[in-house]
Amino acid sequence: MPMQEKDVTFTFPVGDLGANEDSKARALMEIPANKYFQVDAAYVSADATTAAANTDYNTVYIQNNDATYNTAVIASLVNGPAATGTSITAAPVSMGTPAAAYKVVGSTSVQTIYLVLNKTGNGQAIPGAAIHLIGRWIPQ
Repeated sequence: MPMQEKDVTFTFPVGDLGANEDSKARALMEIPANKYFQVDAAYVSADATTAAANTDYNTVYIQNNDATYNTAVIASLVNGPAATGTSITAAPVSMGTPAAAYKVVGSTSVQTIYLVLNKTGNGQAIPGAAIHLIGRWIPQ
C-alpha cells in the first residue's frame, strides 16, 4: 500500500533535558530508505515552564540527518535572552517555520531526524521535554 500524503503528528517524549547536554544529539525518528517525510511544523513543550533567560539559556534544534548542532536545521527555538527569547511551556510552543531546504527528510538510504540542544552560558534544564512534529509522508 503506498504512503498517503496526509498530515500526521508525532510526539517524542525526550524526558528531562539537562543543562549539561550541550551539543548532544538525540535521534528522534528514522526515515526508512526510499521514504520521504516532510516536516510542516515543529513544536517543543515541557512539564514545567522553562522561562527565557538572559545569560543561561538553550537553543533547541531539529535537524535533518546531521547530529552536529546548527547544521541542516529544520526548525529551532531560542529560549533567551529574556527580551527576545521564547519560554518553553506545557502547551507546545512553535519552533518557527521549517526551513525549505531541510524540511523534507529522506533518501535512498536511511535518514534520521535529530534533536540537538546547544547552551549559552550554563544553559537551563528543561523538565519533561517533548518534541512534536507535524508533517506528511511524500509519495515517491
